[in-house]
Amino acid sequence: MNVGGLSGYSAASPCSISWTNSLASSRSMRDGQRLPELFLACNCHIYFLMATYGGSPEQSPGAQRDLMGTETDVERAPGDDEQDPSTAEPDVRNLSKADLYQLDLSGADLSGANLNVARLDGCDLSGALLAKADLSGAVLAGANLTGADLSGANLSWADLGRANLTDANLRDANMEMTITIGTRFNNTTMPDGSTR
Repeated sequence: MNVGGLSGYSAASPCSISWTNSLASSRSMRDGQRLPELFLACNCHIYFLMATYGGSPEQSPGAQRDLMGTETDVERAPGDDEQDPSTAEPDVRNLSKADLYQLDLSGADLSGANLNVARLDGCDLSGALLAKADLSGAVLAGANLTGADLSGANLSWADLGRANLTDANLRDANMEMTITIGTRFNNTTMPDGSTR
């Protein structure tokens, strides 16, 4: 397309009247007869732009046009318009390598949480639910685990030195290479089901 009228629209254009032809034929007419054809050519030009870049009545709902004028359907998941990323809840189950030093987590539900290599030394985890949690390599030195549920938890290579495991449940827990130097066991259910 040439705005100066040196070349016209192609046959595939929505405009059925050539810009070049309209201008060329208008030169042979008197000045008073040129306005209708020029007006019609301008209208066709405007229609072409609307049809190409949006605003056409035939454009289907939910469709968009790319820079080449090709109509493409945009699929949206249900609720996309209402979803606000700022209100999305954080994934509290993934706490791998988290620094939770001396936090009060008493009664917290961390069942199945990923606490791999997390720092939990000095934490109050009394009554906490840690069933099937991944605590491999975690530091729990000096932590209060009184009454905590650690059944099925992975405690391999974890540091439980000086931790208080009174009334804790360790049934089916993996305690391979777990450090238990100075750990307090009192009425604690061990991995094999025995009480210590």
